[in-house]
Amino acid sequence: MSRNPYESSTSAHMTTRTSPTRWMIVTGSILLALALCCYLATVLMMMLSFNTLSTPTSTVQVSDLAGRISTAMVSSFAGIPLMLTGLVFIIFGFIRRQPVVSA
Repeated sequence: MSRNPYESSTSAHMTTRTSPTRWMIVTGSILLALALCCYLATVLMMMLSFNTLSTPTSTVQVSDLAGRISTAMVSSFAGIPLMLTGLVFIIFGFIRRQPVVSA
């Protein structure tokens, strides 16, 4: 009677413990942080470009304002692939799980 009475008779019911793939989650978090920095840069550059309109003594050329706005949008377009890639890494980091070695 060396068997444990509380242990199941077959080991087919045993499931291995898993943990999320951490490197994917960390990489996704870094990419999302970079995307956030891109969007903050867009907001800051837009504020600076529209700040020229608030001064009453300056006359702003429309082409100059459009050039500044288009420059501000470059960082926004750079943030879109970073954000999407970061979300994919985080989601797959939680979906694709790895077995825990230590019990």
